[in-house]
Amino acid sequence: MNSTTTLRSDVARTGANPNFPITSDPWRKYVSIDLTNSAIPYQARPVRAGVLVLHDWNFNTGFHQNETHTLLLVATTTNELFCYSEADLLQNGSSGKPLWYTSLASSAFPPRTRPGSNMATPIGICGTPVADIPNRRMFVIAMWETGPQEGAGNYSIFEISLDTGHILQSQKLVDTGAAGRITFNPDVVDQRTAINLVGQWLWVGFAAYLAWDDGNYSGWVVAISSNNLAYQLYQPMIDYNHWNDPTVNLRCGGVWGVGGVAAAQDQTVYALTGNGCAGPNGNDILPQSFWSSNPTGPGTSGSYFQALVRIGPTRGAEIAVVDWFQDSTIVQPDNISVTQYENNRDWDFGGSTPLLLPPVNGQNLIAFVPKDGNIFILNAQNLGKFSAGKPVSFADIAVNHGNDTKTALAFFQTADKKNILVVAADSHTTSTGNVGGLAAFQIDASANPPVLTRLWTSPHYLNDSFGSPTLIANPIPDASKPPTPAGLVWVIDGSGGLPGSFSTNCTMRAYDLVSGSVAYDSGTKVEVTETIPNFAAITSGGNSVFCPTISGFMGFTQFSGWSGTGGWNPIGGFFPPGCPITSVTRMPGQLDLFVIGNDGVVYTSWWTEGHLWSGVNGWRNIGGPFPPGARVAAVARTPNNLDLFVCGNDGRVYTSWWTSTSDWSGLNNKWRALGGFFPKGNQVTVVSRTPNNLDLFIVGGDGAVYTSWWTNIADWSGINNNWRNLGGTGTFPSTTRVAAVARTPNNLDLFICGSDGYVYTSWWSNTADWSGIGKPWANLGGKFPPGAMVTAVSRQAQQLDLFIVSNQVYTSWWNNVTGWSGLNGWESLGGFFNPNTEVSVIKRSPGNLDLFACGNDGHVYTSWWSEGNQWSSSKTPNWLDIGGTFPANVHVDGVGRTTGNMDLFICGIDGKAYTSWWNATAL
Repeated sequence: MNSTTTLRSDVARTGANPNFPITSDPWRKYVSIDLTNSAIPYQARPVRAGVLVLHDWNFNTGFHQNETHTLLLVATTTNELFCYSEADLLQNGSSGKPLWYTSLASSAFPPRTRPGSNMATPIGICGTPVADIPNRRMFVIAMWETGPQEGAGNYSIFEISLDTGHILQSQKLVDTGAAGRITFNPDVVDQRTAINLVGQWLWVGFAAYLAWDDGNYSGWVVAISSNNLAYQLYQPMIDYNHWNDPTVNLRCGGVWGVGGVAAAQDQTVYALTGNGCAGPNGNDILPQSFWSSNPTGPGTSGSYFQALVRIGPTRGAEIAVVDWFQDSTIVQPDNISVTQYENNRDWDFGGSTPLLLPPVNGQNLIAFVPKDGNIFILNAQNLGKFSAGKPVSFADIAVNHGNDTKTALAFFQTADKKNILVVAADSHTTSTGNVGGLAAFQIDASANPPVLTRLWTSPHYLNDSFGSPTLIANPIPDASKPPTPAGLVWVIDGSGGLPGSFSTNCTMRAYDLVSGSVAYDSGTKVEVTETIPNFAAITSGGNSVFCPTISGFMGFTQFSGWSGTGGWNPIGGFFPPGCPITSVTRMPGQLDLFVIGNDGVVYTSWWTEGHLWSGVNGWRNIGGPFPPGARVAAVARTPNNLDLFVCGNDGRVYTSWWTSTSDWSGLNNKWRALGGFFPKGNQVTVVSRTPNNLDLFIVGGDGAVYTSWWTNIADWSGINNNWRNLGGTGTFPSTTRVAAVARTPNNLDLFICGSDGYVYTSWWSNTADWSGIGKPWANLGGKFPPGAMVTAVSRQAQQLDLFIVSNQVYTSWWNNVTGWSGLNGWESLGGFFNPNTEVSVIKRSPGNLDLFACGNDGHVYTSWWSEGNQWSSSKTPNWLDIGGTFPANVHVDGVGRTTGNMDLFICGIDGKAYTSWWNATAL
């Protein structure tokens, strides 16, 4: 299952999602949800927690009972919870709506507003929740207050239903105390660490509420029973005697890393801690006498600051440190231990989260990177207590006088058994070159200590406060056939130091796990403009990678919902390369295609739900002959009727028809001539405004528009070359195409681009003749290439939308209240296409429009609109690439056979027909 139920992907905090299908398709940012709400006291809703992802969740109760969605669980620092559907956001972008919403703040748990914290207020849910899928619940820890004053801060843990968002139970964090240890004070600590659910226990870490390590606080690791939230166990990082000794007054030792604790298979957990200080002023250095009285390390006396600690249950109703590590290596010329040396400089040993590796070369290892940027790999079964560490040098904290790293590592074992550790630290320039940055190492654990061989280093600098690197990896169903790529490493970086612990000028990147090549860089398209929280928690699942922002979250994906992004499907045929294919749907489970071959014959292929395309093994010849590559006009006026029209070699228009009870009338080259005398192969446009009406339109050699019509009680009006002239003589290029739409059974509207580059219209109703007869067609503005193809659609009776290409795609729209928008300038929808390109449009509902065009590179591109939102390409100049390699700028035809299905068709360089389809349920 491609889910993320806990931050860093698993209880061991490997930072790797091993079940994420990765393709060769381009990545893109597809959504940025802004949760800002002026109606709430705080307005902004910062998200510091990672977005949890539950793949294919089936609701068994509540408003969405029996529905299946990939859930996105979002927690804000305003103590609110949102549950979104990934499919909704993939389809509708920022207009997507939550499946459910829960406010803890409105349930008497308002977030903390006391100033002076490391993070900007409000401070509520800052650590990532955890989802318990088997029990259909999630757990959240929230800070709240009874007032803004000192002493009014509290924490509670909540059990939330994943189906409804309802609070199932909640419990305030209350330490009843125990002999020989200090007591937990919720007012002086913050909780930015993710919850880790290990067996039945919920584990969480705490550090300082106030900035600069100020306050009478100790770091804490707390265990809470998931089945009885009142059962809470507390382990401080500071010894009771050191805390109360007036000559030491030991404070600090916070558990800071956003990933929280890492858990082993025996359900013991590991935490990294920060520096210790003398008293509530974080700048006060511990006296030398303290170190002299603890020659075998502070951990020997029960103070676990600047340490890696292992915690487990005792025989009593408590938890305890069962092992620990503090570095005893002597630093010269100071002649003091690394622990003391770095403690004096506030270089936290534990600014991040440890990572428990799966067995490597038979060893159980744990890895982490302190602020100093060195890579530690220790024996997880024997941490060493106060002993000399043997880290691998990676970065140099002293270069920039305190620049540091506070991020976790990531690990993945590839199909060919490469054990790859991804490490990140602030980039620095030294006299010998650059150090730090983002890099990948291969681990050889046969040596002691393990040997790290660098595989690659990113060419991009990393600044302070970047997010921990996170891995997505292709599933490995068969180790003998390793997937490509094996995985991608994601990291987000920005300019830190923004007040409130935020970063701006951010860039999201993804690197190939094995080679380090760049798979995605948001900076190339300036796709990320959001401000993000420091140490942003990147998560993944479903089809997406997510990152929190100062006001919500953003999502990245390769997935478009279009099958063709992984390669368009060939469906047979051998036609003039790039020739137009015409598609029609006469019922939701039926598609019919028509094309004119190299021999001038019309060919058809059809698809019925549950069956393959008939033309895969040969398209059917239904007669002709006509100019090779000319365009067939087709219409389904009922589910049981199809009518085709083509302008022949002799300039006359021909028709062939099919019914459910009779075969094609034009078989054996018996198409019926409908009269007219037009340029050879000119494009015919057909409209069926009722099941018993057909109207044809075509441009003549004189530049005028002509029509012929049929009803079930009268034959074609244009027989005997009696097509009616609708005006425009000399105004329109003789080879262009008329766009026609029937917005009601009693209304017809025509559109065409003139020789002067303006778009013109003429209209008809059952109570008034054509407006363009005897007077000029109405000018709708614009200035486009003469004769450029206009595409028209009516999504409801009083709405019309037009599209045309002039390097970019432009639109103008009409409704019966405001008239035509383009009279004051047509709106650009972006893109970059040849002026001869024709845009195809699909109206799959009154509130949805989808555009398609083939680009200069032969790829097919799309832009979409939904009610209440801008066009997708209005937010970025880039239309979405949905694949293919076809002749540049050729016609793409498309139909929407249901509101949740779209099908596209195009003729390739090889003369074969190709298709790509979109299904809303695949999102």
